[in-house]
Amino acid sequence: MPQLPSPEAYLEVLVEEDIADMVDEFLENRRKDQKKIVAFLSTETFHTPEELEPVRRIGHSMKGVGGMYGFHWVTAVGAEIDQACREKDLPRLESLTGQLGWYLERVRYRVG
Repeated sequence: MPQLPSPEAYLEVLVEEDIADMVDEFLENRRKDQKKIVAFLSTETFHTPEELEPVRRIGHSMKGVGGMYGFHWVTAVGAEIDQACREKDLPRLESLTGQLGWYLERVRYRVG
């Protein structure tokens, strides 16, 4: 499995002018997704593969839309979240969720 690239290299994103008005909403939705995963992980119950499915879908969705907005790190972390859920790797999922939160607090974009 390829290693997730460091988010530091992706903190400045160039977005296309025709989608610039949608980027703030895109980022806010990813922040909401991250909070949903954190809430899921904070429950102290055993997580079955079925319970992980909503989190897996969040990752799968990020994998699909990140690149469309120019946020290629979001695509990469979404794929990793999807895979961690498939493997039921909760420590990896926790790490990825933390990295996603860190990234979303710091990422900036410019239109060009």
